[in-house]
Amino acid sequence: MRKWYLGFLGAKTARPFVTSTQPTQKRYSEFSKVLGPFKSHEKALEYAEDMGITAPVVGPTRGRHRKNPVEATEIYGDILAIEAKKGKNSLWPKELFRHDFTSKGTRIFGLKDGSLLIKGKKRLWKKFDY
Repeated sequence: MRKWYLGFLGAKTARPFVTSTQPTQKRYSEFSKVLGPFKSHEKALEYAEDMGITAPVVGPTRGRHRKNPVEATEIYGDILAIEAKKGKNSLWPKELFRHDFTSKGTRIFGLKDGSLLIKGKKRLWKKFDY
């Protein structure tokens, strides 16, 4: 069951959010403190108002999806490494590989269709075989 919580961004600023699991400091590290659970978004905002906490009014996110950006949006500005398993049609099926990026500036972009693009300042591999 999904419940509402208030995550503190500062001493007197909080943001309401919804989750189905107990929030932990590791998972929600952007918050200095988390209060809740509350039965609804409105109850969380009422509590914030009663305590004199500024909470931006954002509607419930259940059932709504954010639209992907029109253009590519940078997600990571400097990739250090990628770890992945090869596919079953590969020359090395299900083999684990790690690629360490030695050149700075290798970035990951999110595309409109929801896919990811890895782009480097120079060629990332001299030879590519799957």
